[in-house]
Amino acid sequence: MSNEDIIRAFHLMWDNFPEAVTITQKSREIVAVNKKAAEYGLKAGIKCSSIGKPENHKGCQCDKAVDTGEAQFCTYEGAFGKAYGYWIPIPEKPEWIIHFGVGYAFEYPKIDRSPSKKIESIHGLTKGTDLEAATAALAQGEANGVMMYYALARLAKEQGLNEVASTFIESANQEAVHAGFYAVLSGKVQKDFWQFVAGVAKAEYSGKTKIKGLADMVRAAGFTAAADEMEIFAEQEWHHGVVIDELIAKYAPKDAVSDGKKWICGVCGYEHTGDNPPEYCPVCGQPSTVFKEKPEGLHGATKGTELDFLAKEAARAEINGTLMYYALARLAKEQGLDEVAEVLTASANQEAKHAGFYATLNGKYPKDFWELLDRVRAAEYGGEANVKAFAEKFRAAGLTQAADEMEIFAQEEKHHGVVIDELFQKYKPDFKPADTSGKKVYVCPCCGYKYYGDLDAEPDNWTCPVCAQPKKDFKLMEAAPKAEVGQKTFVCTICGYEHVGDAPPDVCPICGQPASVFKEKV
Repeated sequence: MSNEDIIRAFHLMWDNFPEAVTITQKSREIVAVNKKAAEYGLKAGIKCSSIGKPENHKGCQCDKAVDTGEAQFCTYEGAFGKAYGYWIPIPEKPEWIIHFGVGYAFEYPKIDRSPSKKIESIHGLTKGTDLEAATAALAQGEANGVMMYYALARLAKEQGLNEVASTFIESANQEAVHAGFYAVLSGKVQKDFWQFVAGVAKAEYSGKTKIKGLADMVRAAGFTAAADEMEIFAEQEWHHGVVIDELIAKYAPKDAVSDGKKWICGVCGYEHTGDNPPEYCPVCGQPSTVFKEKPEGLHGATKGTELDFLAKEAARAEINGTLMYYALARLAKEQGLDEVAEVLTASANQEAKHAGFYATLNGKYPKDFWELLDRVRAAEYGGEANVKAFAEKFRAAGLTQAADEMEIFAQEEKHHGVVIDELFQKYKPDFKPADTSGKKVYVCPCCGYKYYGDLDAEPDNWTCPVCAQPKKDFKLMEAAPKAEVGQKTFVCTICGYEHVGDAPPDVCPICGQPASVFKEKV
């Protein structure tokens, strides 16, 4: 590249930058200036060292940048407070560097962290209604979807399919937001959440010890790479506790975190305050029987104890943590606490990543994931109609805002199917599903996922890989009778059930959805 080409590129890149920028030689002679530098009287041919007082150039890193070939920077007091100076080498011209400061000529706007306008609360709207169970199931299903997508992203990353992995992560993040929404609707977490959050912080602190102990076991088994990542997870768990304590100190009302009888979850370390332990641990989902009363004044009573913390339990605990953090983030957003919501969302993302890791570690999903993804694609498309139908029930019940958001979720579910289609077109254009002729077909009534084969051969604790519905809820789909001349065939867009007749059935016998979700088969 010629000198003229470099200077031309410099002007294209830097002329509209709000700070003064120059190309300067090691001799300190200026080669080119951008528009802002010209406004300050700088021009090619003069030496930058001649500008201002000599002491102003004491921190100059020009020589070091040229000699090492690496960018250098320093801090100094500028016109608007702390400023930063940069010296960036130009590889095609070793004696030239790009030199500029940030905060010298332009005052950058400060980030506004004041509380934003609160959004309308949806907390507990379905609690105690006939929609509560369905909402809770949706929350768990979406949370399980987060784990599934992060596990698929991990598998794709291992195979060098970075675009595929990025797509899965985007879908996981949306599923996680949905899960938090449904958890807030069903009142799964407390609206006045500070006492609850304080218990979560203690669980995160103890989680570091537990995960490190599990990592040691994994390392002893010879899985070094997995153990290395798990030790990073352990540090992240501790960090979650640290940032929560910081949020409590900064935002929690006085006496929001009260003293009382303490109960410790024997699986994840969550600390509950109250006369009795909770019915279920809100972090890892374990029943009240795993809780033990914490002795007075003994912080971290479970720390260092040996727990049966296998990978499957770890995955379930992490995904419950994801659901919880997104629900808390939603509550914080409703109260105008944007910084709190951002921190909780970041923790949720890390929890979800951990869950995908553990699910990958124990082989929950097949390594060759395309066959599974093909069925997930169908379930996501069906999910659009499923969530829309559910939204109609909310709207009929007068929960307009919840219904509006759920209709957006429905479009996002469909979008997941669309992007999966694009991945197949790009990476598996010749994909053909496995031959399922002659096999039984079982359908998940929640998401429409189809299982081909003998479901009775699966263990009793087997669950839907998409939404975590239990094996017992799956329904056997009988083969549709052949339509006679003049008869119509209607297909359920949720689960694929086919009905022959003059009109669709009032209710799908497989997934329970109304006639409105059926379409006539062409």
